[in-house]
Amino acid sequence: MKRGITGFAINGQRLEDNNFLLDGINNNENHNGLGILIFPPLEAVEQFRVETSVADAQYGRGGGATINLTYKSGTRDYHGGTFEFLRNSAMDAKKFFERPDAKIAPFKLNQFGGFLGGRLFPWKKEPKTFFFVDFEGQRIRQGQTFISSVPTQGFKEGDFSAAPQRIYDPLTQRPNPSGSGFVRDPFAGNRIPAGRIDHVGSNILNLFPAPNLGTGIANNYLYDPVRSNDVNSVDVKIDHNFGTTDTVFVRYSHSNSDLDEPSNLPAPAVGNGPGVPGLNSQPVNQVVISHTHLLSPTKVNQARFGWTRLNLRAFNRSRALVRHGRISACAWIRSHVPNACRRPAYDRRSIF
Repeated sequence: MKRGITGFAINGQRLEDNNFLLDGINNNENHNGLGILIFPPLEAVEQFRVETSVADAQYGRGGGATINLTYKSGTRDYHGGTFEFLRNSAMDAKKFFERPDAKIAPFKLNQFGGFLGGRLFPWKKEPKTFFFVDFEGQRIRQGQTFISSVPTQGFKEGDFSAAPQRIYDPLTQRPNPSGSGFVRDPFAGNRIPAGRIDHVGSNILNLFPAPNLGTGIANNYLYDPVRSNDVNSVDVKIDHNFGTTDTVFVRYSHSNSDLDEPSNLPAPAVGNGPGVPGLNSQPVNQVVISHTHLLSPTKVNQARFGWTRLNLRAFNRSRALVRHGRISACAWIRSHVPNACRRPAYDRRSIF
């Protein structure tokens, strides 16, 4: 899972010492790499301020930077717009580890949205309530290139003659007659007899794909899946002027990212990386309520409340495979290995 890479250092401090604020509210994700919770669209940002030193005491947190962004507010007149940003792999070069005869790994990025702001009640001559709304969506499809080491057919059958390491028979272990410790006899020809191979281990090895890159025993498998990420974000802000001395605004922001993170190997082998392979859903909600009161020409009191909740939900790729919808891992596995598993994951009897 990836939610906004903010790994930069300011004033020689660690990234944990940076403080991200949105309308003065904490916008720091403390769980997954100290990223950002809400990503406001560019068209929704009124202003931003970066303080790298001598920040006000109200901010606190650390000795790094304080980055504060504020949302736009509606005005007496209506203003709005739409946008679309497109990037693809049409002009990209091949990645270093891609096959020379293969097509360029696909990459498609669509970033689109719109915004609108103005008075909430257009029939009033002296409006006091204003609104601002925006939406932004992202659709990302990015080809990945993973190189892994998988067992050869010989390894699966117990033939390790191509390996530089010697394979010893554990049943021949005995005290060393020439000194301390123990000694063992190697398997003849570095081959494990078929009758000595445990069927559980053999079944697990058969879940790995066959090598498709070269003839070696290491870095012999190339996998180029597509990583997909669908993001939808919406913000609603209402401002109200009670008079010349009191103003209030309420903002609600929601964002959700549905990430399909491929693994280093195709199912059913899957592998353990990168990140958390599988479906990752990351909905986040934020509410801000602010009241500003003018006490005198030189004194202002501001009270502000904020609430943010991020719900990280990760489904391991061995439990669910997602590609524009949800299907069980068993449905995919059965299409390749009949009777390989049952609900909800692998049938243990097919392995053990």
